[in-house]
Amino acid sequence: MYNPIKEDLDRVDDVIRACLATEDKRIYPVSRSLSGASGKRLRPVFVLLSSKIGGKGGENVIALAAAIELIHTASLIHDDVIDKADVRRKKATVNSTWGNEFSVLLGDYIYSKAFFLLARIEESEILASLSRATSIMCEGEMIQIAERDHWDLSEAEYLSIIEKKTASLFSASCESGARLGGADSEKVNALSRYGSDFGIAFQIVDDCFDMIGEEKDLGKSLGSDLKAGKMTLPLIFLLDALPEKGRKEVKSLLQSKDRSASQAQIRQMVQEYGTIEGSLNKARAYLEQAKGALEILEGSVFREYFLKLADDLLQKTVSRESAAGKAQMTL
Repeated sequence: MYNPIKEDLDRVDDVIRACLATEDKRIYPVSRSLSGASGKRLRPVFVLLSSKIGGKGGENVIALAAAIELIHTASLIHDDVIDKADVRRKKATVNSTWGNEFSVLLGDYIYSKAFFLLARIEESEILASLSRATSIMCEGEMIQIAERDHWDLSEAEYLSIIEKKTASLFSASCESGARLGGADSEKVNALSRYGSDFGIAFQIVDDCFDMIGEEKDLGKSLGSDLKAGKMTLPLIFLLDALPEKGRKEVKSLLQSKDRSASQAQIRQMVQEYGTIEGSLNKARAYLEQAKGALEILEGSVFREYFLKLADDLLQKTVSRESAAGKAQMTL
């Protein structure tokens, strides 16, 4: 699926490595580690595919894709500090190896590298769009922290948070890539909607994985949401499904000082009450909505790649639902 942009993705990786390169022996080990920790690169993929819709490419698009991946990387480093995560992409997190102080500064350092790249593009509209998206993303993270241990958080409030903290950067990746690639305003707006809906679905699926996934399969620390007092959709649906007495019992578990012990009970309940299934159904609805936004691209070969990306995430929801069902049968 990545064949049409494989060479461009390799160039994006080269730009990222160059940005993180340093001769300082005290920083070099972590820089080398980050350069080699290639994730899914979904956001650069969105940038590159979106630029193809307009027909333009070039070094500015490569720089944009690299900058967005650096913004994402910086946000993950900060997230791992907040969540006290030990594993990311099947490797030890920066904070677990070099400590929180270094990690916070490293995240800031990478943000600065990203915006240096964006400034070199010399497209004020692109810089404004990514600055706005980064601000919204951070706002969403701060709101989520402010809402810790707020066990009455509504579905609408949850969706608003993840639209800010996750979907905003996916949307900006599609929008800025299409704009820089020369697409017309209708196609830019359609791709922006696709990115937003995809991003919301992506976060819902990720939250379900955090609730019932296995670290060995996903390669990152799991269960951090419950430990950190974050409300996610499976938990919101669980509390909505329970009678008053049941809600009080769950809230008591959530407020327990030993959240690791209560986590297993919560995990069992979300499976028993089918709220993982309900959450994944919500993700599927957003993915179908994302695919619908691309009707304006009918006839474009690159539309098919965007549809395939959505279908791949849809398949993950089916696989996760199947795994949840099997776990429920063994209770």
